[in-house]
Amino acid sequence: MGSHKTGGSDQEKVKALLELAKSLQEHLPSLLDAPSIEPLLQRVSDATQTASCVVPKSALKKRSGVELASRARELFNLCVASERSQSAEMLPVRTKLLLQSRLLAFLMMHLALWTGDEGLDVKMGDVELLFSMVFKVATLFIGDKDHGSAVTVLQKAAEYTLLFPRLRPSLDPDELELSHRLEAEYLILRTALALKESRIDVAEHMYAKVEQLRASLDPTSAENLAEVLFATGKRYLTDTQFSMATRWLGRAYKAINTPALDRLSQRAAHLRLIIGGAFVNALLSTEEPQGFETASNIVQSISSEVGETPVVLVLRLEVLQRSRPEVFDKEAYATCILGLVRSFNHSEPYYRLIEQHTWNLFQLDQDLGCDITDEWLRTRIANSERDAWVERVVLRRLSMSVRQISTSTALDSVTNVLVDVCVLQGKPLKASTAVAAHTIIWKKIETLPESDHAETRKLRLRSAVENNAPKEVLLDVISHYIAEPPSEPLANYLIYKAGLRYQLHDFVKQGLEGLAKTGIKDPSLLYACILDAQKTGDNLHRPALLRSAIRCLQDAMGDDATVASGSTSKVERQLVEELCQAFEHAVEDIKRAPEDPQGNLLYTVKELHWFCKNSYNLGISRLGSWDLDHIIRMMQVGLAVREYYPSDIPTQEADDICLRSTLSHFVVASAMVLVARTQDDLERQSQVYSSLRQHVVAFDTQIQERMCLNKMDKLTSKDLYQKFASLLVFDLEAAVHLKLYNELSGIVRRAKQCASVETFKSMADCLLRGHVPPRDLYSALRQIINEIWNLERFDPARLAKYMRCLFQAVLPLESELGRQILQEAISKARASAEGGFSFPPEEVQWLLWAQLVLELAQYAADGGHLGQQIQEHYAKLELDAA
Repeated sequence: MGSHKTGGSDQEKVKALLELAKSLQEHLPSLLDAPSIEPLLQRVSDATQTASCVVPKSALKKRSGVELASRARELFNLCVASERSQSAEMLPVRTKLLLQSRLLAFLMMHLALWTGDEGLDVKMGDVELLFSMVFKVATLFIGDKDHGSAVTVLQKAAEYTLLFPRLRPSLDPDELELSHRLEAEYLILRTALALKESRIDVAEHMYAKVEQLRASLDPTSAENLAEVLFATGKRYLTDTQFSMATRWLGRAYKAINTPALDRLSQRAAHLRLIIGGAFVNALLSTEEPQGFETASNIVQSISSEVGETPVVLVLRLEVLQRSRPEVFDKEAYATCILGLVRSFNHSEPYYRLIEQHTWNLFQLDQDLGCDITDEWLRTRIANSERDAWVERVVLRRLSMSVRQISTSTALDSVTNVLVDVCVLQGKPLKASTAVAAHTIIWKKIETLPESDHAETRKLRLRSAVENNAPKEVLLDVISHYIAEPPSEPLANYLIYKAGLRYQLHDFVKQGLEGLAKTGIKDPSLLYACILDAQKTGDNLHRPALLRSAIRCLQDAMGDDATVASGSTSKVERQLVEELCQAFEHAVEDIKRAPEDPQGNLLYTVKELHWFCKNSYNLGISRLGSWDLDHIIRMMQVGLAVREYYPSDIPTQEADDICLRSTLSHFVVASAMVLVARTQDDLERQSQVYSSLRQHVVAFDTQIQERMCLNKMDKLTSKDLYQKFASLLVFDLEAAVHLKLYNELSGIVRRAKQCASVETFKSMADCLLRGHVPPRDLYSALRQIINEIWNLERFDPARLAKYMRCLFQAVLPLESELGRQILQEAISKARASAEGGFSFPPEEVQWLLWAQLVLELAQYAADGGHLGQQIQEHYAKLELDAA
């Protein structure tokens, strides 16, 4: 490719630069090995030195500016594309070649666009392009630690900034803002270079200039400045130069906070958190009161913006740890650790962080430390499927108990945790962990006073059951309880579990009877009994266990008399949720049709009666206090259980079950319409309305069956048809919402058997509010109007309004039909007046005026234009459904 000549005139030098650029474009993509690259790299380096010495002039720009700019742009873009297409294993010498080629492209663009001090003919667009290349090339050289080349580029940028004071008087506002931003970006790079070279005095000088322009920084520039300052502050922080770290990190935090938070990119927002954390660390490390206060304020500010995220919680812990011992807030420290526990992401660094802080807390407050560790173990570690973590936390928790004051309470607490861990894991502890745990527990037991031997017996029983002790050991342990049955629920549960394991039915019976006698409020042990029975295949006691669990939950909530209508507490809502789940669990169990060893169904008619009646009675009795969703679920339990009754039950029982089912459908549908009306999620709302319609159909089917079989007395019939009338209004509302307009007339026809004016009024109001298409509205509303007319008791004012609304809806579509409706309305008004129930005067006047206008419009010799206008005017009137 020849050698590059550095002598000759500027024009000759420019010509040589153009030739080299052309050669680079041709050969650069294929040069991948060091022997081929090194000679060319030397030529390009020489050329950049030559180009940097050429003085830009107007004459040069006129002669070669266009060609220089074109070649420079093509070469620069080629370098960018080559870097992107290369793998991460690019040869260092090729990286340098691409960097030097970028520098050459920039210098050529400089000669093409810049005229130096000769005049002010340079355009702001050209200046922006030059600065853009400066920022990219200088940043790359600073990152590559080629400070000499970076200086070459920034010297050119310095020339551009000298032009700004003369240009600014003639710039428009946008260009003026651009000039300030470009100057600020240049100063940021100068600051970065000075800091890289450890020239702190120069960096301070440059930063002072940037600070004067900080208000003009856009979010990107502010992010760049913050990144430069943060790198310096972080380096000082690593070197434990906390005073200098505080200075530069404070500046970085100030810079990144210059734009509004909502204008920052996601990357900048993340950088802001990192800078804030480092700044807090530096402030706390100075151990100065002012630094502690500033750090606290920063953490509080970040928390108010992003919430109590893990990053904020870690910063809070740092602040709390550095506070003076006399003002240290243990409760706040525990709260922060608990927040970390709840957001635990199952990573090893996060694990070690929580492990360290829980141990720190235990050393400050033993009870708090144990409580937080228990929460972590139960909610995050036990189900993490990381046996190593489980073992480490269990042993750490046991070591905490050993260090606690020697009381049986501490031992009972840790034993409860171990049992919970086994349940959550679905398997016993690993052998090594179990051996270590038992060793620690028994050492602790030996330190207890003689009065705590009963507790020791329970612990021994628990240990034997949970760790799969041999049958002989279990029999020996349980034998201590035979003469003196335990009063504690846990001991009875352990006896029950041991009996299940070895099919010792006497122990199973004794454990269940003991649980029943203790009258416990917490159903967890009964749930555990159910789970144990399922795991071991023991079906015999499942219905009884479910009934016991349900009774337990009912006892915990209190009787009906103590339940006030209105909102329920969080605790009671949780109990209600568990109660619903217990009944639903029973339904699932009934579906499986479990049998005893003789092949008989476990869920007899008596058992089905119990679950069906109790779910119904609970739902009815708590209508004023439970959430509607819970009411619906409870009533659906009874409906589901009904499907599993045998077909040969006595007639009276079958009638009672059927009536209870019919009423359940009414309650569910009534609750569903309220749920649907308050539902913001449209998809969920449509689902609820669809389910509601199914219950209306079921209600209708059942009362028709009862009518056919002549199984309803007059009082029951009247009550059910009143309820059916209400359900049909709900059904119409659901059909309107679901846009099932072709079903509206059918719903109205079904309402005829209810003979209720109020029902038809409600239906009419629903139709007028529901934006029903005019043809469908006409069909359904006319039926309603006729039914209201035929019934003895009606409201003339409301009837008049319905006729008017029907007329307005139909007229634009069927003018002749609209006139017929108008005539019907006038006829009904006349008949009402004769019967002593006159239409309101304003309605009569409106009807007569409308009739007169339509008749007059027929005589307008305009081809029906006036009549069409009148019809359109009626169509635009809002239908009054009030």
